[in-house]
Amino acid sequence: MAVERETNVVYKPLIFRWMVLVAIGCCCFLFFLDQGRAERVNAEAWTQDAERIHQLVKEKQWTEARETLAKLAAGYSRADFSGQDISLEAIHALSECLLDLEGKLNQVRPDPASILSSAVRLRLAFDALSHPNQHLWHGRYQDIIRKAEAVERAVKSGEGEEVRKAVAALDGEYRLIRPAVVVSKSPQTVEKVDSMMAYLRTQANLAEMDREALMDGVKRFKQMMDPLFYGSEKDVVSLGRSMEVPEVLPFLWVGGMIALVLAYVGWRMYRAEQVAVRAEGPVRSVGSTPFHR
Repeated sequence: MAVERETNVVYKPLIFRWMVLVAIGCCCFLFFLDQGRAERVNAEAWTQDAERIHQLVKEKQWTEARETLAKLAAGYSRADFSGQDISLEAIHALSECLLDLEGKLNQVRPDPASILSSAVRLRLAFDALSHPNQHLWHGRYQDIIRKAEAVERAVKSGEGEEVRKAVAALDGEYRLIRPAVVVSKSPQTVEKVDSMMAYLRTQANLAEMDREALMDGVKRFKQMMDPLFYGSEKDVVSLGRSMEVPEVLPFLWVGGMIALVLAYVGWRMYRAEQVAVRAEGPVRSVGSTPFHR
Protein backbone atom coordinates (compact mmCIF):
# COMPACT_ATOMS: atom_id res chain seq x y z
CA MET A 1 0.00 0.00 0.00
CA ALA A 2 2.84 2.36 0.80
CA VAL A 3 4.41 1.64 -2.56
CA GLU A 4 1.09 2.28 -4.33
CA ARG A 5 0.62 5.61 -2.58
CA GLU A 6 4.15 6.66 -3.48
CA THR A 7 3.53 5.74 -7.12
CA ASN A 8 0.32 7.79 -7.20
CA VAL A 9 2.07 10.75 -5.66
CA VAL A 10 4.76 10.66 -8.33
CA TYR A 11 2.33 9.87 -11.15
CA LYS A 12 -0.17 12.66 -10.52
CA PRO A 13 2.38 15.53 -10.67
CA LEU A 14 3.66 14.13 -13.97
CA ILE A 15 0.14 14.19 -15.39
CA PHE A 16 -0.42 17.74 -14.22
CA ARG A 17 2.95 18.76 -15.65
CA TRP A 18 2.13 17.34 -19.07
CA MET A 19 -1.32 18.93 -18.98
CA VAL A 20 0.25 22.33 -18.29
CA LEU A 21 2.75 21.89 -21.14
CA VAL A 22 0.00 20.86 -23.56
CA ALA A 23 -2.12 23.84 -22.50
CA ILE A 24 0.79 26.22 -23.00
CA GLY A 25 1.50 24.67 -26.40
CA CYS A 26 -2.12 25.08 -27.47
CA CYS A 27 -2.15 28.69 -26.35
CA CYS A 28 1.03 29.40 -28.30
CA PHE A 29 -0.39 27.68 -31.39
CA LEU A 30 -3.61 29.68 -31.21
CA PHE A 31 -1.67 32.89 -30.65
CA PHE A 32 0.55 32.40 -33.69
CA LEU A 33 -2.45 31.25 -35.75
CA ASP A 34 -4.25 34.44 -34.80
CA GLN A 35 -1.14 36.45 -35.69
CA GLY A 36 -1.04 34.75 -39.10
CA ARG A 37 -4.65 35.68 -39.72
CA ALA A 38 -3.91 39.26 -38.73
CA GLU A 39 -1.09 39.38 -41.30
CA ARG A 40 -3.37 38.07 -44.04
CA VAL A 41 -5.80 40.97 -43.62
CA ASN A 42 -3.13 43.61 -43.13
CA ALA A 43 -3.12 44.99 -46.70
CA GLU A 44 -4.55 48.31 -45.53
CA ALA A 45 -1.75 48.74 -42.98
CA TRP A 46 0.82 47.90 -45.66
CA THR A 47 -0.67 50.56 -47.91
CA GLN A 48 -0.42 53.13 -45.12
CA ASP A 49 3.24 52.19 -44.64
CA ALA A 50 3.83 52.54 -48.38
CA GLU A 51 2.21 56.00 -48.36
CA ARG A 52 4.40 57.05 -45.42
CA ILE A 53 7.50 55.77 -47.22
CA HIS A 54 6.53 57.80 -50.28
CA GLN A 55 6.16 60.93 -48.15
CA LEU A 56 9.46 60.34 -46.34
CA VAL A 57 11.26 59.83 -49.65
CA LYS A 58 9.87 63.10 -50.98
CA GLU A 59 11.26 64.78 -47.88
CA LYS A 60 14.58 62.90 -48.33
CA GLN A 61 14.37 61.37 -44.88
CA TRP A 62 16.28 58.26 -45.90
CA THR A 63 16.74 56.72 -42.43
CA GLU A 64 13.07 56.96 -41.51
CA ALA A 65 12.10 55.63 -44.94
CA ARG A 66 14.40 52.62 -44.47
CA GLU A 67 12.91 51.88 -41.04
CA THR A 68 9.33 52.03 -42.31
CA LEU A 69 10.25 49.92 -45.33
CA ALA A 70 11.82 47.31 -43.03
CA LYS A 71 8.59 47.18 -41.02
CA LEU A 72 6.51 46.77 -44.18
CA ALA A 73 8.82 44.10 -45.58
CA ALA A 74 8.78 42.14 -42.31
CA GLY A 75 4.99 42.08 -42.17
CA TYR A 76 4.72 41.19 -45.84
CA SER A 77 7.26 38.36 -45.59
CA ARG A 78 5.30 36.73 -42.73
CA ALA A 79 1.96 36.94 -44.52
CA ASP A 80 0.05 33.83 -45.58
CA PHE A 81 -1.65 34.44 -48.93
CA SER A 82 -3.19 30.96 -49.17
CA GLY A 83 -6.68 32.27 -48.49
CA GLN A 84 -6.33 35.44 -50.55
CA ASP A 85 -7.40 36.08 -54.13
CA ILE A 86 -3.97 37.11 -55.39
CA SER A 87 -1.82 35.58 -58.13
CA LEU A 88 1.76 34.40 -57.80
CA GLU A 89 2.73 37.07 -60.32
CA ALA A 90 1.25 39.75 -58.05
CA ILE A 91 3.11 38.41 -54.99
CA HIS A 92 6.34 38.45 -57.00
CA ALA A 93 5.69 42.00 -58.25
CA LEU A 94 5.12 43.30 -54.72
CA SER A 95 8.26 41.57 -53.49
CA GLU A 96 10.25 43.06 -56.35
CA CYS A 97 9.03 46.56 -55.42
CA LEU A 98 10.20 46.06 -51.83
CA LEU A 99 13.63 44.76 -52.86
CA ASP A 100 14.09 47.45 -55.50
CA LEU A 101 13.41 50.31 -53.08
CA GLU A 102 15.49 48.70 -50.34
CA GLY A 103 18.48 48.44 -52.67
CA LYS A 104 18.20 52.08 -53.73
CA LEU A 105 17.79 53.36 -50.16
CA ASN A 106 20.90 51.46 -49.10
CA GLN A 107 23.14 52.99 -51.76
CA VAL A 108 26.14 54.96 -50.53
CA ARG A 109 25.01 57.95 -52.58
CA PRO A 110 21.21 57.86 -52.84
CA ASP A 111 19.72 59.01 -56.13
CA PRO A 112 16.60 61.02 -55.11
CA ALA A 113 14.88 60.78 -58.51
CA SER A 114 15.38 57.02 -58.80
CA ILE A 115 14.32 56.43 -55.19
CA LEU A 116 11.18 58.52 -55.68
CA SER A 117 10.20 56.49 -58.76
CA SER A 118 10.60 53.26 -56.77
CA ALA A 119 8.57 54.71 -53.90
CA VAL A 120 5.77 55.64 -56.31
CA ARG A 121 5.76 52.10 -57.73
CA LEU A 122 5.60 50.65 -54.23
CA ARG A 123 2.73 52.90 -53.21
CA LEU A 124 0.69 52.23 -56.34
CA ALA A 125 1.23 48.46 -56.09
CA PHE A 126 0.16 48.11 -52.44
CA ASP A 127 -2.76 50.46 -52.98
CA ALA A 128 -3.96 48.15 -55.77
CA LEU A 129 -3.80 45.26 -53.29
CA SER A 130 -5.87 46.98 -50.59
CA HIS A 131 -8.30 48.90 -52.84
CA PRO A 132 -9.40 46.54 -55.63
CA ASN A 133 -12.23 48.82 -56.78
CA GLN A 134 -10.62 52.26 -56.53
CA HIS A 135 -7.08 52.03 -57.82
CA LEU A 136 -4.69 54.87 -57.21
CA TRP A 137 -2.79 53.97 -60.37
CA HIS A 138 -5.78 55.02 -62.47
CA GLY A 139 -4.70 58.58 -61.77
CA ARG A 140 -1.69 58.02 -64.07
CA TYR A 141 -3.91 57.67 -67.16
CA GLN A 142 -3.36 61.18 -68.49
CA ASP A 143 0.40 60.95 -67.91
CA ILE A 144 0.78 57.77 -69.94
CA ILE A 145 -1.46 59.08 -72.74
CA ARG A 146 0.57 62.31 -72.93
CA LYS A 147 3.79 60.33 -73.24
CA ALA A 148 2.28 58.13 -75.94
CA GLU A 149 1.24 61.25 -77.87
CA ALA A 150 4.80 62.58 -77.47
CA VAL A 151 6.03 59.39 -79.16
CA GLU A 152 3.59 59.98 -82.02
CA ARG A 153 4.89 63.53 -82.53
CA ALA A 154 8.49 62.36 -82.44
CA VAL A 155 7.80 59.61 -84.98
CA LYS A 156 6.15 62.10 -87.34
CA SER A 157 8.80 64.80 -87.37
CA GLY A 158 11.61 64.02 -84.93
CA GLU A 159 15.08 62.60 -85.29
CA GLY A 160 15.87 59.03 -84.32
CA GLU A 161 17.31 60.03 -80.95
CA GLU A 162 14.21 62.07 -80.14
CA VAL A 163 12.04 59.07 -80.93
CA ARG A 164 14.12 56.82 -78.69
CA LYS A 165 13.91 59.30 -75.80
CA ALA A 166 10.14 59.59 -76.20
CA VAL A 167 9.74 55.80 -76.20
CA ALA A 168 12.02 55.54 -73.15
CA ALA A 169 9.87 58.10 -71.31
CA LEU A 170 6.72 56.14 -72.18
CA ASP A 171 8.39 52.93 -71.03
CA GLY A 172 9.37 54.60 -67.75
CA GLU A 173 5.79 55.72 -67.16
CA TYR A 174 4.50 52.21 -67.82
CA ARG A 175 7.06 50.75 -65.41
CA LEU A 176 5.65 52.97 -62.66
CA ILE A 177 2.21 51.40 -62.92
CA ARG A 178 3.19 47.90 -64.04
CA PRO A 179 3.35 46.29 -60.55
CA ALA A 180 -0.09 47.73 -59.78
CA VAL A 181 -1.36 46.39 -63.10
CA VAL A 182 0.04 42.95 -62.24
CA VAL A 183 -1.84 43.04 -58.91
CA SER A 184 -5.07 44.24 -60.51
CA LYS A 185 -5.22 42.37 -63.82
CA SER A 186 -4.85 38.84 -65.11
CA PRO A 187 -1.43 37.54 -66.25
CA GLN A 188 -2.71 37.29 -69.83
CA THR A 189 -3.66 40.97 -69.88
CA VAL A 190 -0.30 42.02 -68.45
CA GLU A 191 1.48 39.86 -71.01
CA LYS A 192 -0.27 41.63 -73.92
CA VAL A 193 0.61 45.11 -72.64
CA ASP A 194 4.18 44.01 -71.92
CA SER A 195 4.49 42.64 -75.45
CA MET A 196 3.24 45.88 -76.96
CA MET A 197 5.69 47.93 -74.92
CA ALA A 198 8.53 45.58 -75.89
CA TYR A 199 7.49 45.97 -79.55
CA LEU A 200 7.78 49.76 -79.28
CA ARG A 201 11.22 49.52 -77.63
CA THR A 202 12.45 47.14 -80.33
CA GLN A 203 11.19 49.29 -83.18
CA ALA A 204 12.70 52.46 -81.68
CA ASN A 205 16.14 50.84 -81.29
CA LEU A 206 16.39 49.42 -84.80
CA ALA A 207 19.31 50.73 -86.86
CA GLU A 208 16.85 51.51 -89.67
CA MET A 209 13.74 52.66 -87.86
CA ASP A 210 10.44 51.66 -89.44
CA ARG A 211 8.40 54.75 -88.59
CA GLU A 212 5.20 53.36 -90.05
CA ALA A 213 5.40 50.23 -87.89
CA LEU A 214 6.31 52.31 -84.84
CA MET A 215 3.40 54.67 -85.41
CA ASP A 216 1.02 51.74 -85.78
CA GLY A 217 2.37 50.28 -82.55
CA VAL A 218 2.01 53.43 -80.46
CA LYS A 219 -1.53 53.96 -81.74
CA ARG A 220 -2.40 50.41 -80.72
CA PHE A 221 -0.79 50.99 -77.34
CA LYS A 222 -3.00 54.05 -76.79
CA GLN A 223 -6.07 52.03 -77.74
CA MET A 224 -5.13 49.42 -75.13
CA MET A 225 -4.93 52.01 -72.36
CA ASP A 226 -8.66 52.81 -72.24
CA PRO A 227 -9.77 49.23 -71.51
CA LEU A 228 -6.70 48.64 -69.32
CA PHE A 229 -7.60 51.56 -67.03
CA TYR A 230 -11.37 51.65 -67.24
CA GLY A 231 -12.71 48.89 -69.48
CA SER A 232 -12.69 45.17 -70.10
CA GLU A 233 -9.60 43.01 -70.05
CA LYS A 234 -10.98 41.13 -73.05
CA ASP A 235 -10.56 44.27 -75.15
CA VAL A 236 -6.94 44.59 -74.06
CA VAL A 237 -6.21 40.98 -75.01
CA SER A 238 -8.05 41.38 -78.32
CA LEU A 239 -5.99 44.42 -79.29
CA GLY A 240 -2.81 42.61 -78.31
CA ARG A 241 -3.67 39.62 -80.48
CA SER A 242 -4.44 41.75 -83.53
CA MET A 243 -0.97 43.23 -83.30
CA GLU A 244 0.75 39.85 -83.19
CA VAL A 245 0.04 38.97 -86.84
CA PRO A 246 2.71 41.18 -88.47
CA GLU A 247 5.26 39.88 -85.97
CA VAL A 248 4.51 36.24 -86.74
CA LEU A 249 4.74 36.50 -90.55
CA PRO A 250 8.53 37.05 -90.68
CA PHE A 251 9.05 34.01 -88.45
CA LEU A 252 6.80 31.92 -90.68
CA TRP A 253 8.73 33.06 -93.75
CA VAL A 254 12.10 32.26 -92.17
CA GLY A 255 10.78 28.92 -90.92
CA GLY A 256 9.53 28.07 -94.39
CA MET A 257 12.89 28.91 -95.95
CA ILE A 258 14.70 26.76 -93.38
CA ALA A 259 12.33 23.87 -94.10
CA LEU A 260 12.97 24.22 -97.86
CA VAL A 261 16.74 24.28 -97.36
CA LEU A 262 16.63 21.20 -95.14
CA ALA A 263 14.41 19.41 -97.63
CA TYR A 264 16.79 20.27 -100.47
CA VAL A 265 19.84 19.09 -98.48
CA GLY A 266 18.04 15.87 -97.58
CA TRP A 267 17.15 15.26 -101.23
CA ARG A 268 20.77 15.83 -102.33
CA MET A 269 22.03 13.42 -99.68
CA TYR A 270 19.50 10.83 -100.83
CA ARG A 271 20.57 11.23 -104.47
CA ALA A 272 24.24 10.91 -103.50
CA GLU A 273 23.54 7.68 -101.64
CA GLN A 274 21.65 6.29 -104.63
CA VAL A 275 24.53 7.10 -106.96
CA ALA A 276 27.00 5.47 -104.55
CA VAL A 277 24.89 2.30 -104.37
CA ARG A 278 24.70 2.05 -108.15
CA ALA A 279 28.45 2.59 -108.49
CA GLU A 280 29.25 -0.10 -105.92
CA GLY A 281 26.88 -2.65 -107.45
CA PRO A 282 29.10 -3.94 -110.31
CA VAL A 283 32.19 -3.98 -108.09
CA ARG A 284 30.46 -6.22 -105.58
CA SER A 285 29.31 -8.63 -108.36
CA VAL A 286 32.80 -8.94 -109.77
CA GLY A 287 34.31 -9.44 -106.34
CA SER A 288 31.81 -12.22 -105.64
CA THR A 289 33.05 -14.42 -108.57
CA PRO A 290 36.22 -16.47 -108.31
CA PHE A 291 39.36 -14.88 -109.78
CA HIS A 292 41.21 -17.08 -112.27
CA ARG A 293 44.64 -16.40 -113.59
